[in-house]
Amino acid sequence: MESSSSDIIGGSHYSLYYLVNALDKSIFEPVVGFYENNPMIEKFESIGAHVVVLQGSKSYQLLSKLPSSLRFFNPVRSLLNSMVNFFATACAPALVRLAWLKRNNIQIVHLNNNPFSSDWVIACKILRIPCVSHLRGLRERLGWFQKVIIKNVDAVFCISNAVYNSLVACGCGTRNLKVVHNGVDPDQLKPERSPEEVRHKLGISTSVPVIGMIGNIKRWKGQMVLVKAIAELRKSFPDVICLIVGDIADEGYFEELQREIRANGLEIHVPFAGYSKVVADYINIMDIVVHASIDPEPFGRVIIEAMAMGKPVIGARAGGVPEIIEEPQCGYTFLPGDSKELSKKIKKLMANPVLAADMGKSGRERVDKLFHVTINASKTCAVYKELLKI
Repeated sequence: MESSSSDIIGGSHYSLYYLVNALDKSIFEPVVGFYENNPMIEKFESIGAHVVVLQGSKSYQLLSKLPSSLRFFNPVRSLLNSMVNFFATACAPALVRLAWLKRNNIQIVHLNNNPFSSDWVIACKILRIPCVSHLRGLRERLGWFQKVIIKNVDAVFCISNAVYNSLVACGCGTRNLKVVHNGVDPDQLKPERSPEEVRHKLGISTSVPVIGMIGNIKRWKGQMVLVKAIAELRKSFPDVICLIVGDIADEGYFEELQREIRANGLEIHVPFAGYSKVVADYINIMDIVVHASIDPEPFGRVIIEAMAMGKPVIGARAGGVPEIIEEPQCGYTFLPGDSKELSKKIKKLMANPVLAADMGKSGRERVDKLFHVTINASKTCAVYKELLKI
């Protein structure tokens, strides 16, 4: 089950896609659930998954605007809202999930990115069927109810040691926590267009270097850091292009980026390609792939995708990123938010193409050794089989 209710595609969708594609279909018959239609549905159906679109639960805020004279009712209001929302987001939806699970003879539930989905966990407990979940985000704190729910998930797949450690720091026990790094299938990362065709469409000359970043455009993803680094880098490489690929998830932030680009005269140097179903087309024309999140990234899927395509990578040194990038063998890291350090690391690679090529080769070898989807699927399916006793 993919818990996101947005039609913007992110790393969790692709992680699920790679896992479902790698499952042994002679043992498992995957049913993939979404809460809204999204562009990935067709891709899941093409790899043999049955896709359903389910209705999500809705929370409520009663008496949200009390006059100041009635502020003494705030504790009562909070208690009332807690009771109403427990019924609205846990109890009532759990009955709906229970009926759906029975009707479709589901034997194990895998929550793709939310082990705190109380409706699914409760329904599974009532039916006595296994419930596992991925956790694809870092947590700073957990409420008591979240701790109760996650304790009742049979296995929680943490996508990095950073995620695992964040849960332990929140007071979760380690009994059901398992570190299973995200996986990528290099065979799925095949460009559909030639580099010349992609460059021509974007108006990029075949002779200029391309620094690239892939990810939805939102503040914490750090596109601004890369834009500032490119402004500095142009002093040494005036023709450099910074290609940004991803859906616009934050319009205000996108406008800030545009202002920064105009202020530095980078209009023709920072093209935006928007969302793409085939990111390999764009990775293929990038000389260096940058990951620049200003907040700790739980993992960094685009990094292993770039490494799988033999590209040198530079990533923000926080969260799960240092677990992926073996520095300096397959790339560099830099202090999150430090555009000057990022610019220096890019410059070093651009000035030494042989070093960059060696990093790309080492990165591909590291993916095959640690982050190939077959490793991810094998570890995940081992848990399935243990819980299902097969």
